[in-house]
Amino acid sequence: MMRIITRSLKEDKDGIPGYIAHPHREERGAALLMIHQHSGLTGYLKTAAYRFAQLGYATVIPNLYHMLGYPAETHIDKGTEIQSKTDC
Repeated sequence: MMRIITRSLKEDKDGIPGYIAHPHREERGAALLMIHQHSGLTGYLKTAAYRFAQLGYATVIPNLYHMLGYPAETHIDKGTEIQSKTDC
């Protein structure tokens, strides 16, 4: 069975806030960039990233709301409000 590594990404350490899941391996491999919906970076997306990692993909989900100046672990209740404040 393939070992999967998961962790939060921190802006000061990794350059972007978010989440990553990837298979443990020495060689390079395929990767996916997932973009969250209006509710932000949720547990559902982290589970999806884990499942892609099980298929061999390194999967990164940037926390776009955090990058727009709304730092929080989750934005489930604020995503629509944040979107209405930006034209991005």
